[in-house]
Amino acid sequence: MMIRKKREELGLTQELLAHMADVSIRTVQRAEKKGRVNIESLKSIAAVLDIPWDLLIERDEHLKKIQEEFSKQAPKLEGSSFFRNREIVDTMLRMGGPSLGRRVLDLACGPGILTEALYEEGWKVTAVDITKEMLDIVVGKKLGGVEVVKGDANKLTFKDKEFQGVFTRLSLHHFKNPQDVMEEMSRVTADDGSVVVGDIISIGNESERDLHNAIEKIRDASHMSCLSKEEVIKAAEKSKLKLVEYRELEYERELEEWTNISGREEYETLYTILKYIAQSGGLKSLKLREVEGKIYFTHTWGFFKFKKMI
Repeated sequence: MMIRKKREELGLTQELLAHMADVSIRTVQRAEKKGRVNIESLKSIAAVLDIPWDLLIERDEHLKKIQEEFSKQAPKLEGSSFFRNREIVDTMLRMGGPSLGRRVLDLACGPGILTEALYEEGWKVTAVDITKEMLDIVVGKKLGGVEVVKGDANKLTFKDKEFQGVFTRLSLHHFKNPQDVMEEMSRVTADDGSVVVGDIISIGNESERDLHNAIEKIRDASHMSCLSKEEVIKAAEKSKLKLVEYRELEYERELEEWTNISGREEYETLYTILKYIAQSGGLKSLKLREVEGKIYFTHTWGFFKFKKMI
């Protein structure tokens, strides 16, 4: 489906794509139907269509969606002043504690904003993400000694108890099974280690939470669900992680700035929806409001520090 959609967007016939990729028409047809195609042919087709070739072999549709979304978002996330918010970074660093020289994992590292801060503090960092474009940005920062690994947070390739600390920022709400990810973070953390999580949390009643998540998904199709504080703690406890510190911070966002980061053309749709909700006095949990034609709302971030239960 992805190959056909991209081919049609570019105005290419199957015959022309086959010619440009130097493969047979039958190879293009098999690729479009997700049939068996050798890696070199897939790479050639992907190069012509300007899409990451590894997306064509990913079988998990949600992981594929994450890679598609964040391959587009990578440069905008790196350049976003909000994503470089120093209070967020410093809160997570402080929760990690003074661990100069200890080995830590930055899971779902994105463009490496937290990775960079950990490195500057003297940590030995391994940065993991599933999106090549994100990792390319991290590599381009030339952070000497930082290990950069392409990997799936649901099934990490690291040994048990390999890291003294694991950090993850803005990731849990993208996972289909955050419990599985929490268990992996616990597994690779040493007995005396910590897991630090920073993410948007869902607050308010059930209807407001459902509406909040629906809005998030319009903006970013890879969004699954913002968890509540209680849900994050429950997932951690099931993974043998004990909460030792928690902090909440609120950050106001403006709709156009927020939608521009995702690179999606959803601003007009969301503006109409949120303007109506704001005028109706809804979504009080997000402090939704309209001011001089602009829509503002508030994200509540939860910061969690867990210790591995021995």
